[in-house]
Amino acid sequence: MERRTKVTVRPPDSRGLREVRIGPETLDSAWSLRELRSILRRNGYPRNLDLDDRAAVVWCGGGSEVWPDRAWRRRLLIGFMSFGLVACMALLVVIGVPDAFDAITFAGRMTGFLFILGGLVQGAAAVATFDYWGKRGAGGGARRRSSVARGAGLRGTRRTPPDPRAG
Repeated sequence: MERRTKVTVRPPDSRGLREVRIGPETLDSAWSLRELRSILRRNGYPRNLDLDDRAAVVWCGGGSEVWPDRAWRRRLLIGFMSFGLVACMALLVVIGVPDAFDAITFAGRMTGFLFILGGLVQGAAAVATFDYWGKRGAGGGARRRSSVARGAGLRGTRRTPPDPRAG
């Protein structure tokens, strides 16, 4: 049997994420057991790794059954954020339309079109907030690449440098 470094799963933070470390290196953070298995598979661990085996995985702050979900808080913040973005969008468009089509000077018209463009960007941001509405309930984590990230070609994993104090 090949010898591997122990996996350490840190306690949940204020958002419910659990930091995953292999040795001194922080790999990623996971929202769920399913996402933890995905992180481990990406880093060469077998698909059928026994996560309750203390020789392979060290659980800090609760075992494999502790994955706090604060869906109500996440959805409340998404709602407030979307409302603010839509209100901003409406304000920018209401101010921009008269300037864009009725302004006397070229600079006034350009300013109006820039306000409309700003409103469209705010509207797109409001739609993008709902991309994270049910990520926890969908079986994956909110760290999973969103449709916006896939369209932009962004990668779904985040690497952080090792903590110099660890080890």
